[in-house]
Amino acid sequence: MISNPHGSLQLSRAEVAAALKMEVAAMILYQRDEFSAASKRRLPIVIQQPQAPVTSQFSELMKALLAV
Repeated sequence: MISNPHGSLQLSRAEVAAALKMEVAAMILYQRDEFSAASKRRLPIVIQQPQAPVTSQFSELMKALLAV
């Protein structure tokens, strides 16, 4: 999981893969407002914000983990 509260410094998935010299299975970007709203409501973010980009990012991570 890549978490960077300073979005202008965010690395791309390709840059992370190159730096680690390995494939990146999934990348979940820092989205302060969405994570904060879900936390305050005590709901998983995929329930709180089902249409948010982070939901598809978690889905991608789940598929990668199931493939292992």
